[in-house]
Amino acid sequence: MAQTLPNTPQGNPSTSDIACFEKNQLRPFYQKKMLMKCLISFLICSFCVCQIATAQNIVYFNKSFSLDTSNTAVGKCITLQNGYLFTGNWVWTENGITQQGFITIKTDLNGNVQVSKQLYGHVGWSFITSGGDVTKTLDGNYLLVGTITHDYVSENEDLILIKYNEAGDTIWRNTIQKPTTVEQCFNVLATSDGGYIIAGRQRTFNQNGRFFVLKTDSLGNEEWSSQYHPLQHGAAFSIFETDTGYVVSGYVEYFQTDGDLFIMEIDKQGNVVWEKNYGGNESDSAGLLLKNNSNTCFIANTMQQNNVYRPWVALLNSIGDTIWSKTFNQEVGALQEAPLQPTPDGGFVCLYSYDTELGYRAPWLWRFTATGDTLWTRRIPGAPSNNNTYLKDIAPTHDGGWVLSGFNYSQQSSWVVKTDSLGHTCSFIGCDSTVVVEVLPGIP
Repeated sequence: MAQTLPNTPQGNPSTSDIACFEKNQLRPFYQKKMLMKCLISFLICSFCVCQIATAQNIVYFNKSFSLDTSNTAVGKCITLQNGYLFTGNWVWTENGITQQGFITIKTDLNGNVQVSKQLYGHVGWSFITSGGDVTKTLDGNYLLVGTITHDYVSENEDLILIKYNEAGDTIWRNTIQKPTTVEQCFNVLATSDGGYIIAGRQRTFNQNGRFFVLKTDSLGNEEWSSQYHPLQHGAAFSIFETDTGYVVSGYVEYFQTDGDLFIMEIDKQGNVVWEKNYGGNESDSAGLLLKNNSNTCFIANTMQQNNVYRPWVALLNSIGDTIWSKTFNQEVGALQEAPLQPTPDGGFVCLYSYDTELGYRAPWLWRFTATGDTLWTRRIPGAPSNNNTYLKDIAPTHDGGWVLSGFNYSQQSSWVVKTDSLGHTCSFIGCDSTVVVEVLPGIP
């Protein structure tokens, strides 16, 4: 089903290319808040031919931040009119007592922290895993779905839903208590009826996770939930709504083919309409969905071939049949949980990871066209080779670029990155820069 392309997709620029790029175009990255006026063709209007000369500020930053006496790990990034809103986990120790919970951090367009607020805190474990754990509500606010325990020794993990506004004020909070099982969210979506649909996994205390979907009303009260293939290990990672139900993707383990990419459609009450699995005889990863139109959707994951994971992308029709699929001859670590984001040309961007020379994970931004070809791939500079670093979400910015959020695993410090439309950012963690780009007529 999946075809192998004859050529490896475009990778990162060579060392000499980077040196030339930084010398001629990005010198202010080494001088904080310096302005540079330059004529550059590859940063100009990626999707149009400009007819008159204009000037545009493109901001780059690549920084980490944490609060006093606490560790933070931001998983969600949201573009606001005049800045960004990041949401994630925090751990706070005071007077020998450690609390965990969730936090929002509001920054300006340069990534400088303006306001930080704790959404929730308690003595017990709490976490969100990715940007898919937060969704915009129908009334313009936000909903976070996290997992909490009720102390530091309990095996029981429950879902907590918190609705909050841009200022970080909590509107309401609700915990869905299931005393004999463990639940975790990977994607939440505001539904057309005013409620929410959650894709994730559920398990008992002595089993592996199962493919799991839960529906709530507008106040976070459970309406229904279901495990799918309850005798097989699996998890749901991505979901979108259709006119008649929901399409959900993730993975399910099969005896014959090990882990397979798994997709199904369910109706509004959670009943299965159709389901399909994809992959070979080796262990393939879960897939992430992006609705393309009413009849098609993109999906991305990794397929394992000869013990090597390679990117796989496809376009599916309304019943899960493959319209086209492509496998790339490039080894990657894994597809990150960051939801796929559409691009103005009808394609999408996603985050894979790669292994550093010391065997740790670092993020890798890929941009695909509407037909599944790569426009470019970018390894985010500054990731340490001796540490795991993750970017868990992507959001488009007003200047055509991207903002990404995540964390350094061992230090548990937040990591936020702002790129241009080609995925470039400044060269080290802690840098920031503003570039003034003059757009000339006739230059595409």
